[in-house]
Amino acid sequence: MPDKEKALKFFKHEKEIQLVSQFYRNLGIFLANPLINTSITPNQISAISIIIALSGVYVLSLGTYSYFVLGAILFQVSIILDRVDGALARRKNMASTFGKWIEYNFDVITDVLIIFGATIGLFIQTNSSLVLILGMIFIMLRVLILNINTALFVCFDSPGEVFNKETQNKLITQFIPTRTLIFLLFTVFILFNRLYEFLIFIDIYLAIFFLVSLIYLSFEIWQKENG
Repeated sequence: MPDKEKALKFFKHEKEIQLVSQFYRNLGIFLANPLINTSITPNQISAISIIIALSGVYVLSLGTYSYFVLGAILFQVSIILDRVDGALARRKNMASTFGKWIEYNFDVITDVLIIFGATIGLFIQTNSSLVLILGMIFIMLRVLILNINTALFVCFDSPGEVFNKETQNKLITQFIPTRTLIFLLFTVFILFNRLYEFLIFIDIYLAIFFLVSLIYLSFEIWQKENG
């Protein structure tokens, strides 16, 4: 078992560019540290996270304010546990490529399911077909944004080389729609009983981010090949 000094070590790849993501990362590390010298495994934490996330999907689909709040809280717990299992795996030397693969795909699937559950719940509450359209737009934009990342890995051996580090703005990076940021906003909007407004806001937010990212990256790639 790792000693306390090693257990509290902050790994280089645990540094996030966004304050919200860093907060969740630090919280996961904080909760993982007491578990290092126990028999609890990262896979057990992952299993609990999956069960809680799927429970959140079901609760959100029930369509009342109290269920929306409970579902959002359950998903927040799932996101935090998702950070705990990664931190625990690194500190127990149990991290693996397969584990990262499963975790990444699970995150993508649950993100879609959570919005799907919330959309169904809001549709039951409002009986508005526009809610279904807004939910589908969110899912489509999430897929398109994920595809940008995939395209970078397909086209470049080192995707990071595309970005112009000299012009990167630390303030702008705080507004990148990371998973943690999106679902923190999701929870805040739900607490104020504004799920409908969240779907409108997040669709506009993601659409702007997608278009700006596509234009920026296309320009950077063209410049690298022709500059």
